[in-house]
Amino acid sequence: MEDTVRMAERTLPDSLFVDGELAESAEDVARIGDVDVAVIDVGSNSVRLVVFSGPPGVSPAKLNEKVLCGLGRALRQTGGMDREAMDMAVVALRRFADLISLMGITEVLAVATAAVRDASNGPDFLQRVERECGLRLRVLSGEEEAALSAYGVLAGIPGADGLMGDLGGGSLELVTLNAGEIGAGVTLPLGTLRLDGFGTAGDLRDFIDSQLAKAELLQEKRGRPIYIVGGAWRAIARLQMAQTDYPLRIIHQYRIGRAEADATLRVLARQSKESLAGVDAVPRRRADSLPVAALVLRRLMRQVQPDGIVFCANGLREGLWYRAAHGAGDRQAADPLLHAARTLARGMSRDRASSTAIWRFVEPLLSDSPCGPGPAGPDLRRLERVVVILSDIAWRVHPDYRAQEAMNTMLHAPLPAVDHPGRVYVALAVGMRYGGDAEAARNPRLLALLPDDQRQRAVMLGMAIRLGYAIGGGAARPLAHFSLARDATTLTLSVAPGGEGLVGDVVERRLETLARQCGLAAEIRHLPPEPQAAAGD
Repeated sequence: MEDTVRMAERTLPDSLFVDGELAESAEDVARIGDVDVAVIDVGSNSVRLVVFSGPPGVSPAKLNEKVLCGLGRALRQTGGMDREAMDMAVVALRRFADLISLMGITEVLAVATAAVRDASNGPDFLQRVERECGLRLRVLSGEEEAALSAYGVLAGIPGADGLMGDLGGGSLELVTLNAGEIGAGVTLPLGTLRLDGFGTAGDLRDFIDSQLAKAELLQEKRGRPIYIVGGAWRAIARLQMAQTDYPLRIIHQYRIGRAEADATLRVLARQSKESLAGVDAVPRRRADSLPVAALVLRRLMRQVQPDGIVFCANGLREGLWYRAAHGAGDRQAADPLLHAARTLARGMSRDRASSTAIWRFVEPLLSDSPCGPGPAGPDLRRLERVVVILSDIAWRVHPDYRAQEAMNTMLHAPLPAVDHPGRVYVALAVGMRYGGDAEAARNPRLLALLPDDQRQRAVMLGMAIRLGYAIGGGAARPLAHFSLARDATTLTLSVAPGGEGLVGDVVERRLETLARQCGLAAEIRHLPPEPQAAAGD
């Protein structure tokens, strides 16, 4: 085997490291910060306050509070919002305004949607809110509401390509998504509150179909996924997960195939409100709207014939935050998943440069070889970068629980731009970095979300990272003396001069464990010193 490049010659430029990961540009450094933004969304069904902190599409909400006021409940019958609903909304908004003031938040984005927009007494309500709560609500047009919901989807699923549907209490927003770009949009009067009590089942179905027929954009995305937004539709996801005993109860990027979705929706659309109220998986306040929500989605699917539906945890509020930070038409420059991983890892790593040093150490194992499952595509490679960035998050946990804690954190962390198999891949690899996959072993259905070759690769990656941390004791600089290489028979750990004293029993055992996982023999190779230059040269 040819000598590797002398590891001791490599330097680790600390000024370029940000949160344990090599920064791609000065812009990435500038992105990392804490800026609180309060978003108030006065919808047809709920009134909500969300406080975001940090980069849009990356950081979880610091506060998320809603009150189901039902402002759009009487809209179809009377043309206006009823007094009780408005009183409830004002009480909620007064509390939200006080919370924002006491939290010291100066950037507030406050909007109202379909109910206030369409109600005859909408202007009176806006004046009352400003007078009693000190909040000036901006009423969104249907086009703005649709676009902002689409931006919210793209903040969490950057490359989305299909049709976004956002079902609220007063309206249904539809927008085409073109590989991460927003296309045409339309808003339709098909909100759950607006349709409640609408004649016979046949009348309701015909009305929904007549409205959808006006949306010519539906034909643009036939056969592509529908990206689902809205509380009533998310309740369908929760019910589906409970009924199938799905192993990962995360709404974001939960995907159902068309046939399975249609079967579920057909049953739900025929249920009475009373029968759904007794189902544990259905939120009590959503039982009334679930049959109508299911019918709207089923009729929409008949028009689009999607290959599946993908549920999204983001929506209008995240879209507002995203647009405020990036401006109209701007796209998020950095990969939000990698950015979120850096944000999550901030302050957790013992050495700011450790994850980049670990990446350089394990990367030779991740290319095509007899040991691995084959070359990784770009999606898998970015997951492996996430694993490395987050590979030191559980060092403060008791040793007996580190693997379990690391896995649970990765499975349930608010990570954007990653599907459910991707979450399992990251969790398994980080769990193996801490010496085991006990939590996954107790739930084989969770591991079944991954193909066999990816499972094996995740285990290999976690073991390689574990070896790297054993060598360096959690610090980056000792790894500059070490490198990994492999051929058809042997996994070799090369040691440059200056690193000999770091080779001990723990390092040898972890190297042998990794080699067995790869089906190879283990070898430790000590490199000779560099030749000294002759005097006068």
